[in-house]
Amino acid sequence: MPQPNPLPMEHWHEILLSAVEWLGPVPITFLSRSLELSPLVPELVRFANRLECAASIYGVDGGIDDDLALRLVDCGLSRACLVLGGVTPDLHAEVSGRSVGRTTAAVSALVRARELRRVALDVVVDFPCTPGTAKDLAAVLGWAQQAGADGFAVSPPFLAPAAPVQLDDALARRVAALEISQDPFHRTARGTVQGLRSTWEAGDGGPGGHGPTRCPVAGLRLDVRGCGRFGSCPFHRSMGRLQPGAGVAEAWAGGREHFDAVHSCARRCRHQELVPPGLAPPWSPR
Repeated sequence: MPQPNPLPMEHWHEILLSAVEWLGPVPITFLSRSLELSPLVPELVRFANRLECAASIYGVDGGIDDDLALRLVDCGLSRACLVLGGVTPDLHAEVSGRSVGRTTAAVSALVRARELRRVALDVVVDFPCTPGTAKDLAAVLGWAQQAGADGFAVSPPFLAPAAPVQLDDALARRVAALEISQDPFHRTARGTVQGLRSTWEAGDGGPGGHGPTRCPVAGLRLDVRGCGRFGSCPFHRSMGRLQPGAGVAEAWAGGREHFDAVHSCARRCRHQELVPPGLAPPWSPR
């Protein structure tokens, strides 16, 4: 969001209601990739809460200021996980395409809103670790603590670097220690070192890395874009576009070609936004 021909609010309500009638209450994550968060998101967070679905946002800052942070909190947002690519402006821009000042301001606004409303909003800082940004890991961790975030996670980047890179042993040890930490502030999922190594070594600019196991996404993730196109994997051709009046379960049942493409994919992506708590993926529970 925003995307060409965005769905109206009424259609979003219909989609969420249809999905919950099919699956029951499920966690819902709103992915933020745009310079400004869609104005529909706060109301959709409110609607999700009415359906007893825990609502989270994940991604770049989306222009969250104090007013928007309060709206999101008042609508019942349960988790905000924002990407910080580095405290060095150029490194953060490399990962998110945003000014580091905007993202730090968004995290601070969410922390202030939580404290003002005295609610249990979980604010997490996610650090996608690339060969170029790895040197800022300690600085981002320290910043997240100082900013008042509730958690910090290292994650593999969505896309492999342009050329193969070997994971440094010292970095691997540091991330491995975060994986097994018992401190609730540390949300780095188990398997992150493996994910970093495979993604970096892929070295072709493609999604995720190569792995010996099948992609875990098909059947676990329903991804609906702002224009209404839907599927499990954002990197494969979607199943189609959800039309008004069409049930989500019925549309999902027609996605065999999409599922076959995902199951036969040689890449293993780490979709950090899949399910709470924290960033732990469902195939490697903490």
